[in-house]
Amino acid sequence: MKSTFKLPEKSSILDYSRVEKSSEKTSNSKIEFGSYQNVQPLSRLPIYIHYSHDKPLPLFKNVTWTVTVSHWESIQVDEYYEVYNQIAKLVGEFGRIDYNEWTNSYAIRNFRSSLPVQAHNLYYVDAIGNISESNAYRGANEVNFEIRPRFPIMGGWKTSWNQGYSLPAINYVSFNEQDTNQFVFTTRLSHQFEGITA
Repeated sequence: MKSTFKLPEKSSILDYSRVEKSSEKTSNSKIEFGSYQNVQPLSRLPIYIHYSHDKPLPLFKNVTWTVTVSHWESIQVDEYYEVYNQIAKLVGEFGRIDYNEWTNSYAIRNFRSSLPVQAHNLYYVDAIGNISESNAYRGANEVNFEIRPRFPIMGGWKTSWNQGYSLPAINYVSFNEQDTNQFVFTTRLSHQFEGITA
């Protein structure tokens, strides 16, 4: 038996368990234990791996989607997101003078997502109001959408926002083949943000 632990990219292993009756192989992003020799039945041994990780760890604390479907007009998609950076908490106060976004790699500075290629009337607001720091462009198969919060999301901090867009009903609503009095609505049920755990 072998146990392989894959670490996030650009991580470096600081320390790890030394397991008796096992050979270990390490690299910057992977550590392997095993194969094991002469192990007693039903025995167990905890393993720890201590590694450095200087990238943010974004986690969705709350996600709400509201989809309004019309048979004749467009579909309106309204989304609410609350994101928490679960990396080590910032100690002390935050200061813009001390903060350097070119050397600080553990703060969340922007969010990127992919929206359906037919998306239009796109908006993005937070609790204070409309935010101008966003970018959207239509590619061949999707709309690439990038937003930048009002402040960098440091360790232990969170932010929330609403976004939405319209979709043409003709691309997402169709007749049920067995019963023409019923309609079928097709959409995705997962978020399209890069690198965020839900």
